[in-house]
Amino acid sequence: MGLNNADVSFGAGITQRWTSGPRRWLTVRTMRGDERVETLARMMTFGRPTRIRGDAGMAGSVVYPVGHTRTLTRAWRENGAIVTVTAQGIPDSEVDALIASLRPVSGGGLEALRSSISRYPPERLAGPGERLVASGRDAQTMWAVFAKPLGRPGAYSLTERGRDGRGRVIGGGSAGLDVPRQGMALAGTAEADGRFVEGAVGADVARVRLTLADGQSFGLPLSRPIGAEGARWFGTWVEASRGRVREVTALGRHGRIVARRTYP
Repeated sequence: MGLNNADVSFGAGITQRWTSGPRRWLTVRTMRGDERVETLARMMTFGRPTRIRGDAGMAGSVVYPVGHTRTLTRAWRENGAIVTVTAQGIPDSEVDALIASLRPVSGGGLEALRSSISRYPPERLAGPGERLVASGRDAQTMWAVFAKPLGRPGAYSLTERGRDGRGRVIGGGSAGLDVPRQGMALAGTAEADGRFVEGAVGADVARVRLTLADGQSFGLPLSRPIGAEGARWFGTWVEASRGRVREVTALGRHGRIVARRTYP
């Protein structure tokens, strides 16, 4: 997604983000643009002129009214690209040291960097009070689903997070879900590149099956019982290239259909 300010537009660029919980993160973004785009990027640092990696740049910080959180900002141009860095919960000295250590990546190194996304531990994407209930990965994508109690028995908030092989964020949405004593409760969100499907099942469900529009079907593993309710959770990310999700079916121990949800 690009950003617009009057007649000046940021291109989508390439964004890489590192996190350690919700209050400690760092983002590096590179993009192409003319002098107007570069000027706007520098202005948005709310900083002062400085030297960054041997070139003229801007360094500053922003304190947001909500939560009084301080976000560190940096911007400069390098090898024809505009580079911005934003960070929160990390000392200025550590951020500047990281910027100084950045090295260009190309060829095989770029492919290795992309493939490393799928090896990122999903537990590290969890926020405070969240518990990992489902995760998966392939050669290009890593995703995870987290459940967080909402303060009343059986009520949870489900949140999806992940990265694809191009460094793009997938998920990020949250939905409330009440754990069923029997049958199946479903949540999940549809995105441009695919769909998250997740939920919880009651004691009468032995397995869960997902079916695509072309008839292909596969089982979704159930977690071990979690929480006082003994809920068992499941979840998956279905790339759009694999096809549309047609239905999710909960089956009993003898193959009887306990619950079914179809998708338009």
